[in-house]
Amino acid sequence: MQITSQTNNTNLSFQKFIKIKGPAKDLKNFRTELREKNEKDFINFIVSKNKKQSYLYLFTGKDSNKLIDILKKEKNFFKIRLNIEKLIPKKPKTFKLENIYKIGENETFKL
Repeated sequence: MQITSQTNNTNLSFQKFIKIKGPAKDLKNFRTELREKNEKDFINFIVSKNKKQSYLYLFTGKDSNKLIDILKKEKNFFKIRLNIEKLIPKKPKTFKLENIYKIGENETFKL
């Protein structure tokens, strides 16, 4: 006798493209905290516009796959970093770092 079971996976693929504004030093600390506390895999990098303003870009799920596809086509990562918002067709969700810490207290910010 053979017993088979079928289950349908109705969960959607997790995907996010997030841009966080703040000072580079604070963004590096936040990124370290995020790596330690988060179980999900994500790709990230920081782009510094000037000494006071930098951006942390976070990619998960299908958006990280889009980034990898772009990296395969364009070998110059520096060019991709500086123009990432032009290369990804979707606009990122934008947060200020100080607001994320407020949201984090309520635990509503999830990667």
